[in-house]
Amino acid sequence: MKVLPLIVLLTSTTAFAAQDYDTISDKICDCLKAPYQEADKAMEMLAAAQKSGNLSALVNSQDEMMVVLNTARLCMEDIRERYPEIGQSIAAQDTVMKMTDDKCPNPLSSPQKPKDTANPKSSQTITSTELRP
Repeated sequence: MKVLPLIVLLTSTTAFAAQDYDTISDKICDCLKAPYQEADKAMEMLAAAQKSGNLSALVNSQDEMMVVLNTARLCMEDIRERYPEIGQSIAAQDTVMKMTDDKCPNPLSSPQKPKDTANPKSSQTITSTELRP
């Protein structure tokens, strides 16, 4: 009779339903809402700084972008901790991130936004690998 609890444990930690993916992607979007809003502001600051040639403003916009990226990273770490089973399946990670991208697109991945070629980290996007342990 010890086999039954093991089977229940295995199926409960490895099986995902579409509703689970939907719930997790909703939580990711909720968590990323503020960083994404700040990213839009930081991108506007960066564009204005690049246009004006103001080095101080450019550095400030890059600093703001790093704050946004760190906040988003912390958000994804929280999701990984709350849903460790996602880290066990690349297919699950890809599904959740596709749903997340559809619900709340990353403003930093938009091709029309200016990218800082001198600092590639300022144009990073959140990917499914960030859900992995």
